[in-house]
Amino acid sequence: IAFLLERKQESAYRSRAYRTAGDVLRGLDDDAWRAHVRDGRWQDLPGIGDRTAGVIATVLAGEEPRTLTELEAE
Repeated sequence: IAFLLERKQESAYRSRAYRTAGDVLRGLDDDAWRAHVRDGRWQDLPGIGDRTAGVIATVLAGEEPRTLTELEAE
């Protein structure tokens, strides 16, 4: 999503938010990852807001985030 936002020259703030969220997720150890998957409390993590938490939940449900679908269509 961050790449597509950057390619469209959208808000640097939004693309940075998605990149930050990815960095935060990559930094989780296995126990923390499982706890967040179980509880769905992604916003408790620094750098994860409502939108990015929604994308995470959508992906974990096996679906494609609408944001990604819309950006790819443009």
